[in-house]
Amino acid sequence: MVEIQKLVDENKSDLNSKLHDFEIELSKKRELFDEEQKGKLVSIEEMDSEIKQKEESRKRACRTY
Repeated sequence: MVEIQKLVDENKSDLNSKLHDFEIELSKKRELFDEEQKGKLVSIEEMDSEIKQKEESRKRACRTY
């Protein structure tokens, strides 16, 4: 019975260690994903700004004709 409990405890310890490693890896991947999404958002905002500027330029150009 004692040997079984030792095995169970060892397995629990191994699983806890693997879970901890997994959580660390997941956290790093989540941070990387968030940074990538922020970069994409900045890019989209820049494109949106450029489009709005071009639209305004065209509106002004049409008014002068």
